[in-house]
Amino acid sequence: MKTGGGKAVSDTFFTVYRTARWDTSFSLWGKEHLIWLGIFCVLAVLLLIPYRRMGDMGRLRTLHALTALLFADELLKHLFLLRLGEEDVDYLPLHLCSVGLFVCIWYAIRPNRYAGELLFAVSLPGAAVALLFPGWSVLPPWSFLSIHSFTFHMLLCLIPLALLVSGELKPHPGRLWFCMLFLVGTAIPVWFLDRRWGTNFYFLTYPGTGNPLVWFEARFGNPGYQIGLPVCAAILWAVEYGILALARLVGRIRQKPDGQGASD
Repeated sequence: MKTGGGKAVSDTFFTVYRTARWDTSFSLWGKEHLIWLGIFCVLAVLLLIPYRRMGDMGRLRTLHALTALLFADELLKHLFLLRLGEEDVDYLPLHLCSVGLFVCIWYAIRPNRYAGELLFAVSLPGAAVALLFPGWSVLPPWSFLSIHSFTFHMLLCLIPLALLVSGELKPHPGRLWFCMLFLVGTAIPVWFLDRRWGTNFYFLTYPGTGNPLVWFEARFGNPGYQIGLPVCAAILWAVEYGILALARLVGRIRQKPDGQGASD
């Protein structure tokens, strides 16, 4: 089967990074990218509204189902790569967002405030940035790996968002120390693996493509761009926790009896 440009659909579907060509890639904020972002928005509405209205058991089952889908998405990727003979250390789940899979499993098995904080402070902004600035844009937009990358990061966004809208997840900046400790503690062994394997887990070898770290590389070089990692994290956390604080303030004002807010 051929596309309008004469390229075989099967060829583009089975494209991996090693065989990717710029003439089959998609543009940042181009038509295909916007379609994927639109799909995410639709899925968010279809999930978050009913999830908020569910009872405790319904939410727990949905959380387990979403986490199972996330795990299956990652597993299917590796089966696909093994079938093509393309499995490589670069595809190991040691990227920052891939580690979010294990945090989701941790929370699904035993919901707790620390796993929840990681979902809010690390997984959610990381996955959101990945969707807005996809580092896999060199792939055809409807290739298997591109589809996997979009759906994986969508699920990684939807899980903490669902926990937020239901009130199950109550983030607090006082637990950011744990998130920082987690990131530094996992980045140290990852850095050594990157040096040994030539990989780019945690963006510790080069900034990737199309993301804000490219701006830092253009000004500070490599490895100078790495200063952008804590800077971007600080900005994202300030925005996240600022929005959360504002939402809580608005909620408290609405809960006050009429006239009380004016007399305070």
